[in-house]
Amino acid sequence: MHKSPGLNESPSRLSRLAARARAFNRFYTQHLGILQRGILGTRFSLSEARVLYEIAQLDGITATQVAEKTGLDAAYLSRALSAFEREDLLRRKSSSRDGRERSLHLTSLGRNEFAAVDNRSQRQIEDILRPLSPAQRARAVDAMCTIQGLISGRSIELGNATRRRRRSKRRRDG
Repeated sequence: MHKSPGLNESPSRLSRLAARARAFNRFYTQHLGILQRGILGTRFSLSEARVLYEIAQLDGITATQVAEKTGLDAAYLSRALSAFEREDLLRRKSSSRDGRERSLHLTSLGRNEFAAVDNRSQRQIEDILRPLSPAQRARAVDAMCTIQGLISGRSIELGNATRRRRRSKRRRDG
């Protein structure tokens, strides 16, 4: 009979593991400066930078799709998009498929602002990885992919290798 992972794990062990995971989250958010007023020395909050990222990744994305990808509250997202539009970072266009839907497009100023945030983010992570040996770098990124894959249940690409979540399979006696 197949048992769910953690079924025999004591509540106190699970609590200790959760506390350790929370400690890592606090360390990582502090190390990256995620809780600072402007992420990476920009005027954008983490949420705003993420919205810019999603629009930059898929020109013509809708607000509904951005909300699904980010998990942001619709009211917050609406305010952020309106502010981006006022600042000439964003243009909304009516969809040819559905007049109620509007696609989101970064303006050239919006693309420049996104590029600045994206480049700073890339440099920040490179600066974190640089002092490590090549083996340590690979190990750190592999651990991140492992965490992402285990929690999401999806395959995570790591260079040429793919990490897949391992699922227990019930054996059939024959």
